[in-house]
Amino acid sequence: MRIVRNFWNSILRSVTVNRASKACINGLDEHIDSPRGLVPWLREPARPHLAQRDVTPSLVGLLFFLLVLIPTDPARAQVPSASPTASPGGGTSPTAPTSPTPVDLRTFVTAPHFHGLPYAEAHAYGPRAVPELVAMLKDPSLEPHWTKIVATLGCIEDASAVQPLMDFMKRQKGAISADAFRAVLSVLTAIGQIAYGGDPAALRIITDFADPGAYKKYGIRFVYGRYRDAALADVLVPTDVMALGVSGRAEALTLLKRMLNDPALRKEWRDNVTEAIDLNVKMSSLGPEKVFGKMSHP
Repeated sequence: MRIVRNFWNSILRSVTVNRASKACINGLDEHIDSPRGLVPWLREPARPHLAQRDVTPSLVGLLFFLLVLIPTDPARAQVPSASPTASPGGGTSPTAPTSPTPVDLRTFVTAPHFHGLPYAEAHAYGPRAVPELVAMLKDPSLEPHWTKIVATLGCIEDASAVQPLMDFMKRQKGAISADAFRAVLSVLTAIGQIAYGGDPAALRIITDFADPGAYKKYGIRFVYGRYRDAALADVLVPTDVMALGVSGRAEALTLLKRMLNDPALRKEWRDNVTEAIDLNVKMSSLGPEKVFGKMSHP
């Protein structure tokens, strides 16, 4: 599927910031325009006054359920589902159940998922799992798995996770690790999926973050390489564009179309918006289980 390939290619191009690139880009924040100057699609009428800029490659690939394709420990095999009838040698008895027994939540989020986080399995944990997952986001020892934890909260699609996800994002202050960076960039798309279920707070957040200045309103202060202050828009807006797509909401689709039709939209964001529109339509017509089932196996 073309969208999946573009997501993955964008991850490889954009998420990793090596030492050399950090040294080169830390001082390039001056290309960011003022917040109001970047968001003509959030006010009427649109004003085509933006100059096109050469900036970081698009970050469409930050859609949360594809970020988990980068396993924390590639050497580890997928943790198998526990089965009471499994033999010590790894075989199963003739009375073994035909479907695997769900693994405990901690095992699920710490296991590598080489074909993408399985939506149906994550969704099946249900709202009762939200408090435990939220607690995991406060555990530094689980930092390498935070992205999968955020993704699981998104797959569960329960409104009770919205504020804890935003609190997690706000807690990341100053310089953060690559693992924390990936997890933070998964938050908006997870909230976008919760918005799919109709939560008004989730929809409001992903609408707000279409404004590159939203990081100020929400107190987002993390630093990763050159991504700090106004330059946070370079990663947060493209990620939010995909959150609008994954929401499948008509309100989000209207905003995406307004962005695409505005000549002031950054050139490097146009593909992001086009793909998000396609994703929004698919989510609305097919639902997450069918869409994610197709997208998790590129």
